Amino acid sequence: MFFAYLNDAIIQTLIGLITFFSTRYAFAKTFHCSTLTTCMIVSILIFVIFGIVCLPIRVSILSNLILGLLVTLGFYLTRDYLDYMELYKCKLQIKIQRGMSLECLNNVLYGVEITPIQYKILKRFYVDRKNLNNIAFELNYSYEYINALKKKALIKVKEFYKL
Repeated sequence: MFFAYLNDAIIQTLIGLITFFSTRYAFAKTFHCSTLTTCMIVSILIFVIFGIVCLPIRVSILSNLILGLLVTLGFYLTRDYLDYMELYKCKLQIKIQRGMSLECLNNVLYGVEITPIQYKILKRFYVDRKNLNNIAFELNYSYEYINALKKKALIKVKEFYKL
C-alpha cells in the first residue's frame, strides 16, 4: 500500500487486491511457497509491482479488475506447472520392478504406447510376480515371443522417459 500511496493509486490497488482475494479460490489450485518467509517475500514483491503498475482510475476500473484476475491466473498457472513438474519427477524416479503395485505400474505406463498384450505381460510379470514360462502358458504364446514383447515394451518405456 505504501507504493500505491506514492503513486497516488490507492483506490486502483484496493480494487485489484479485492479482485485478487475474491477470485483466489475460484481456481482449483492456489500457489504457496515452501516456507512462510519465501511466500511473504513473493507476495510483497507481487503486490509492490501491482501497486506500481496500476492504471489511473480515469482510464478504467475494469483494467484494475483485469489486473487482479491476471495475478490470480498467474498464481494458478504457476501452481499447475509446479504440480506437473513434480508428477514428472515422480514418474522418472519410479523404476519398474517386480512386486510393484498396479497403481505404480499404471503411473509409469501412462502415456507410453504399448499394446494390450504387452501391458498384460508387464502386469503379470511385475505386479503378479509370475515368471515368463507361466505367462507364456496362460496367454498361449511361446516363451521367446513373450520375452521379446516384454523387452520391446521396456524399450518403449525407456524411450518415453528418455532414460
